[in-house]
Amino acid sequence: MTTPHPGHPEPEQPDEPRGLRGWWRRVTRPWPEAAFTELGTHAVVLDAVGEQPVAVIREVRRVTGWDLLRAKQAVDAAPTRAPEGTTTQGVVLVAGLSARSAGAACEALAGAGATARVADGW
Repeated sequence: MTTPHPGHPEPEQPDEPRGLRGWWRRVTRPWPEAAFTELGTHAVVLDAVGEQPVAVIREVRRVTGWDLLRAKQAVDAAPTRAPEGTTTQGVVLVAGLSARSAGAACEALAGAGATARVADGW
């Protein structure tokens, strides 16, 4: 271990570390995007995953801020395809959002091939 030279101060430590550790912290940052954070009384329910579960997992992570394992478990708990004429009990992804945020989350999930809906009164 080296000691700093008396005439030279120790270099400042950055807020975010560099290298692999800093990259991993930035990649796994547990915060949802700002479009999905307005508070309200609506929930986003995932009814069916569709044909592209990897894309749905990616969108669930973006909407909720969850890590990969939790997002995969939520997507695995939802059915692959909703049967016609029946109501399925979907997986509640996010509760307590405004109508606009919940609608944006449903659109993002629909863009990934999933079937999601907005539920009121959460």
